[in-house]
Amino acid sequence: MQISRQLLVECLPGFFRRYFKRDSPCLIFRLPLDIHVEHIFSYLHVEDIICLRRVNKAFYFLTHEPVIWKRFLERMNLPVPPMRPTFLYSHHATDYEIEQMVTRAISLDDNWNATKPSIYTRNILPAHHKVQDMFILPGGKYLVASVRDDHGYRYHIVLYALDHPKGHRAIARFPIEVKAYHLYAKYMKFKGKTGIMITYATRAFSDGAQPGLDPSNYSHKVDVEEPYPMAYQQATLFISLNTLDSLVDPMVEPGSDAFISRASQVGSSFTVMFQSQTVYPVDHMSLFELEGECCVLMTQQPNLISISNFEREKTVSLYLKPMQQYEGWITRISAVRALPWQRGLLVICHHLHPDLVHEQEYSFRLYAIPRPGFDVEQHIIEPFDINVIHDKYFSHFKISDYHFNFPTSAQDHPILYESRCPPPPISVFGYMDSPMGLVHYSIYPDFHDYPATKEKSAYRRYFYTLQHMYHQATHISSPHITHVLPGVYRSLTYTATQDNYDSPTMVRLRRYRSPHCESYPPDYPGVRPPTSDDITRKTKVLTRTRGFKDFDVSDEINEINHLGGVSAVAWDEGIGRLCIASQDGEDIMILDFAHIVQPDRRFDQWKRDQAMLGQESDAMDIS
Repeated sequence: MQISRQLLVECLPGFFRRYFKRDSPCLIFRLPLDIHVEHIFSYLHVEDIICLRRVNKAFYFLTHEPVIWKRFLERMNLPVPPMRPTFLYSHHATDYEIEQMVTRAISLDDNWNATKPSIYTRNILPAHHKVQDMFILPGGKYLVASVRDDHGYRYHIVLYALDHPKGHRAIARFPIEVKAYHLYAKYMKFKGKTGIMITYATRAFSDGAQPGLDPSNYSHKVDVEEPYPMAYQQATLFISLNTLDSLVDPMVEPGSDAFISRASQVGSSFTVMFQSQTVYPVDHMSLFELEGECCVLMTQQPNLISISNFEREKTVSLYLKPMQQYEGWITRISAVRALPWQRGLLVICHHLHPDLVHEQEYSFRLYAIPRPGFDVEQHIIEPFDINVIHDKYFSHFKISDYHFNFPTSAQDHPILYESRCPPPPISVFGYMDSPMGLVHYSIYPDFHDYPATKEKSAYRRYFYTLQHMYHQATHISSPHITHVLPGVYRSLTYTATQDNYDSPTMVRLRRYRSPHCESYPPDYPGVRPPTSDDITRKTKVLTRTRGFKDFDVSDEINEINHLGGVSAVAWDEGIGRLCIASQDGEDIMILDFAHIVQPDRRFDQWKRDQAMLGQESDAMDIS
């Protein structure tokens, strides 16, 4: 589509025509706009563009053109906040998000590596409910929460839209009978539709409702004996991103006739994908894709892993085969995670000697998911790799989940930094009991090069192996407990008292900078080169401030503790956003560790003119 220069000039604001004209006394303004954007600006750094933005109104508007920031985005050698699958990279409605991605990634990286990291912005999201659990989708645009009303009679799964130009807001909810916990959400594609898959667990008395007792009042975080037997349920919901994107369109004013019309057409937004019930506690829930098919994973017994495939509508049970060296020992699964880009599982088991209480071991195991898959309902699986840890006492483990580079349905998404790198290491954090603290391990991938054949060109396949498992750090926090929000590159920790497991009192908030961000094993494939950044003026210097660093958030901590302590927390390492809910409050506190560029309302008319320009040009082409 070729747009005539005359049409372009007619649609430009008046101040553009005042500055950029052929007889301008300043020679630089005699050049056409496309020369500035396509040629001159391509040689400038981010700081140069920001400085140029301050010259006058014309350059202020011109330096917001998305093509400038798309070039920066594609040249970055930093982890970039991931794009949601339906993000329209070439659509005008999402232009402002490109600049947000670039500036967020740079400011977050600078802040995270600083000797004194800080909180840049604080916002409040009115939830109007007590928040029980939360999960933030990668990219920070959507937040899923399990909530209840003031009286504890009604429970919902609520979906919030964040970073909307008109403010954070709830856009969809799904009613449930009791409290939902172990909340987990992921962008996934199911039967041709891209959306958000949400899985959670609930529990109720197996003999029905009991007078005066609410099963939601009993904590799922500690082993307590309930007065009546419990029945446990796992459920998975799906909501289309096309539905959500229509409700958060920045060009549609919330509350307007157009918005109300769209909302009325949505109808019942959530689809119940899967439900199961068992007498065993449901734990370690997560969503993953197995060769392009949507699956949910959970543990239901000390040695049972259950995987349900939504595409085939089948469930397979994987029983861990007892190991000979632990015959007679008590073995239970402490953590499990599906391996990215690999048909396998990482399973951590706790082994306890039946007679010697202090005789404990922990085995890290890698399992292959059986190829017959869902044709057979039960399998007994054996590990193909194992690593055993002695002389430590852990209560439980947390494993990082890789949210970068999720599959997208958009054909116009660029190949970003993460797509050009090998898979990152998997972080495993163990909660120590005696003394109380945190231990961090990293599992690095290995690779195998395959030669070219008649059918295929040469390629490299990455896979995780426990031969590349390394101890990274040990942190002692006694007498307090350190909770970790694990990330691949950036993990966040908060130290809390042990007085309440459901809503602990926060003591401090800290950044954890893993040593593997700087020092890779010598045999790690394709070491990243984060020593310089050609889109900024400065040369990046690797800081020595590894490990833990405190944030000065005493006011925020006091506010949370005043409202009963931490009830739910969610962390998005891609954009550096932390969401915290308190036990007695009805708001969600949003803390950002990166600067956020908010869209300017002055661009509304300019964007409408651009849209009209495109329509007129299309009409001219047709005629």
